[in-house]
Amino acid sequence: MTESQWTNDHRKYTWFIMVRMRLGFHANVNPTVGTAYVILQKYFSVKPNTEYKLYILIITAYLITFKNEDLKSDIRILFEQFLNCCRDYQTLCSPEKLVSIFGCNSIEPHPISSFEEKLVSECELEILEALDYEPHVELVYSYCDDHFLKYSPAIAPQVIGEIEKDFGAFFSAEEYTSLSLESVAAVIMHKHLCNREAPQETKEWIKNVLKKIGKEGCSQIASLYKRQTALLSLQHQ
Repeated sequence: MTESQWTNDHRKYTWFIMVRMRLGFHANVNPTVGTAYVILQKYFSVKPNTEYKLYILIITAYLITFKNEDLKSDIRILFEQFLNCCRDYQTLCSPEKLVSIFGCNSIEPHPISSFEEKLVSECELEILEALDYEPHVELVYSYCDDHFLKYSPAIAPQVIGEIEKDFGAFFSAEEYTSLSLESVAAVIMHKHLCNREAPQETKEWIKNVLKKIGKEGCSQIASLYKRQTALLSLQHQ
């Protein structure tokens, strides 16, 4: 088996495909997609070189997440959704490039083989071992829940959508596992709430975090956000 790599392109297209896959099984980015993707980030931080191809890792990460969230999981459906989503991106990325990135033989409709199912089972054990058998992961969304929605549950969905969309830019960052998610949350929430009404508790929390990380910390996160939004811009390849 070939080694999967975890380059910018791998992280970028994995994020796109995993976000798209959620539509097939009616899951949300927060927490399901975010958790599955962070599982991959953590796995690659422990095992930068792996014998498993990326499409096997994607399916396995979702399988682990579904089990952890007590959601119905089926390897065959996950594989079918993966292929469907790859084909959806053919207008923006050639089938050859997608096959090269994910390591699958083809993105045309076909059932998962018994050998691939066996690989997923083996891969699940390896990922769990890399995670020290702790599939629960911290997500940046929790800071918005705890320091904003908790005090303002009737906030316009548009505002939350804008904040969560910007949070999404950070998931595929190379340095994700070393980021302070609290700092990321505060900088992004400040961007969207500084000129809007927000609970005093939210404003105080944002103010305290920004003071703690200083101008340099804020600038680093802003630069990373700019870099990631550029990386995630889709152009035909």
